[in-house]
Amino acid sequence: MQREDAVNVVDATLATTVLINGLRRKGLSIQYGVDFGELAEIKATLGANVSEHFSPTQNTFFSGEAFWLCISDEAGEPIATHAVKVQHLGVEKLDSFIQRYWPQIYGTESELELRFADRQRGFLQDISGTVAYGGELFVSDPARKHRIADLLCKYAQICAVLQWDIEFYYAFMEPRSVAKGLGTLGGFVRQHRMVPQPNSPVSQARGDFWFVGCSRSDIGDLIYDLKHSGLGESTPSP
Repeated sequence: MQREDAVNVVDATLATTVLINGLRRKGLSIQYGVDFGELAEIKATLGANVSEHFSPTQNTFFSGEAFWLCISDEAGEPIATHAVKVQHLGVEKLDSFIQRYWPQIYGTESELELRFADRQRGFLQDISGTVAYGGELFVSDPARKHRIADLLCKYAQICAVLQWDIEFYYAFMEPRSVAKGLGTLGGFVRQHRMVPQPNSPVSQARGDFWFVGCSRSDIGDLIYDLKHSGLGESTPSP
């Protein structure tokens, strides 16, 4: 039985077409992949590494559990990446999951060893069920003039809700990215500062992280805006 808030596949496909056409007008194309060894090779050509969250040496994804996106220029050279994986939380709250998962990913060998405060603000305790995590958002310096990070984020959100029927989509951003309005431009309705433990390595290495996310209904609104108004209505100014 189809759920009442099921995403309309036709509308979602039209929305992704709007995003793809937006890239084409810039002379760019987008690739979808599931081989994270290939993503590692792509990011190496960009002078970057795949993070612990998606590294093929630290993760074994079963079929249908994760995907990556790559934007290429007119010459076919990669200029930007993004990746998404599904997390089936069930009744567990995202707060509890993050407290368990992040210390395992960012262990003592990492400069980003992470220890969040024991209790985050209530927003993480409101999220459970099937969620998607987005990471690996990287745009090469010469390509930033194209303003494509927001298109990547939105395309990934729609793919995730279609593929996994998710309740929520989330990512983490650095304060400077949030200050530039990249969270808003990427379609993330929820934006909250995370709370690291005092004097934890993460606060020394990179500053505080921000949680950015959007619910299933938020993605539905994004699809509606893209279908009916194109990129103009779906990319509000910060």
